Amino acid sequence: MSKNTWLAVAGISGLTVAVLALWWVTTQEDTNEPEVATPVTVSFLFDEDSEGWQPGFADYPSDPSQLDIYELDAGWRELPDSLGGGGLYGRGSNHSDDLMMYWIREIEDLVPTTAYDMEFELEIATNVPSGMVGIGGSPTDSSFLKVGASISEPTTEPDDLGFERLTIDMGSQSQDGTAGRVIGTLSNPNVDSEAPEPIPYALNVVDGTGLPVRATASDTGSLWVIVAVDSGFEGLTEIYHAAVEISLTPAE
Repeated sequence: MSKNTWLAVAGISGLTVAVLALWWVTTQEDTNEPEVATPVTVSFLFDEDSEGWQPGFADYPSDPSQLDIYELDAGWRELPDSLGGGGLYGRGSNHSDDLMMYWIREIEDLVPTTAYDMEFELEIATNVPSGMVGIGGSPTDSSFLKVGASISEPTTEPDDLGFERLTIDMGSQSQDGTAGRVIGTLSNPNVDSEAPEPIPYALNVVDGTGLPVRATASDTGSLWVIVAVDSGFEGLTEIYHAAVEISLTPAE
């Protein structure tokens, strides 16, 4: 090969390398463009298991010797009275006049560091008719359904009075908090108040549309959600969460 021919080939090769380098830089710039957040809906039906939801309680004594009278119990159960399917069961006797029963779950695959407005729809099963009067308050109208969200996992810590308190602010009973809000009560119009004891359970949908909770996803694109019952009724409360649907919309 002559010197001139070699120089011509080298020139073509150099041009090719330059074009490839420009293409690589361009594709990297495209890859590094910020991910655009879009609305997401997640649904949980609990037909076979708890689908990753974890139970917890708050506003009860830290001293284990005092817990027996609270009758705390939670877990996945089959729905009662031939309703079919399963649900997240919670039970507690509210001797503190402020017992909270809750379930939490981590939601993943969101756009990192993006704020979301979340609206919840809950399907619950209860067997207490609406409008009943009870100790300290109504077993239905004084038992508040709450929803919330947090960048960190909610848990409990003992306070100075010796009670386990939730680490996020869900408010107290009928009051909203910075991390959660009320979307309804345990009042269930589908329970047959004329039925003989034991009154059968009935399903009821509690729609939180228009009552959003805002939280920001973590650096890895996750956040924690919570559904809870915050009770002012000083007696035994039992509830099944038969379904949970959460609509997440990027905040404006």
